[in-house]
Amino acid sequence: MKKLLLFVMSLICILQDSTGQKATKSYPFAVGRQSCGAGTRQIHYYNYDGVNNIIQNAHTGVAGNLVNNCIPQLRIGGAPNGTQRFTSNLASVSFNPKDHQIYYLWTNISIPRTYAWRWPYGTCPGTAVNKLDTLVSFGADILGVAFDNNGNGYLLEFSPEPNGVPHKAWIKSIDFATGAIGGADTLNFTGGAVIYLTGNGDVAMTPSGQMFFVVDNKLFTPNYTAYTGTGSF
Repeated sequence: MKKLLLFVMSLICILQDSTGQKATKSYPFAVGRQSCGAGTRQIHYYNYDGVNNIIQNAHTGVAGNLVNNCIPQLRIGGAPNGTQRFTSNLASVSFNPKDHQIYYLWTNISIPRTYAWRWPYGTCPGTAVNKLDTLVSFGADILGVAFDNNGNGYLLEFSPEPNGVPHKAWIKSIDFATGAIGGADTLNFTGGAVIYLTGNGDVAMTPSGQMFFVVDNKLFTPNYTAYTGTGSF
């Protein structure tokens, strides 16, 4: 599925110890430009004040020493100082609560192939002379990935245009260690929901384990825990 995502926001909640009790701290992050449709393409880290409902750049608040907005230095194989590959176009980001890493995906739609990198949340990976290489790549156009609390990854696919309209949707597992994408389970929509457009959207997982995906201005909450990879659902 072709991706036209220019700005993807993710939200994580990090557990912190305070006087023997657990508390949560929300650190949203995103891939996008400095302003709407213009400016430098960057990774943006934020600090969210839930009491006062305020979001601000992480470096302006008390946000666990997170870095300022930054431009990750990434490569696809080759020399350490090779071609810079980071962009906010045709890209998405996700947080894995299992390893506390950001997973950044970018798709070369002319092949298509999706490349994945990962780095610790709140940091800026690589330098101009020693760029971060890919973790793995997949022979598919992947819109985005959501991770559950055990680190299991899931992605969504839709039937192609124009013959696939209205679109069907499938959920698949994805393994960043082996590079394997699992079999498809069909998602059956309730309430008469129909998907006509799949050019943009997002998939995310809450800290409580609820999956959400948005496409065609519609919000869905699939039961990913029933996934089998055998075409059921």
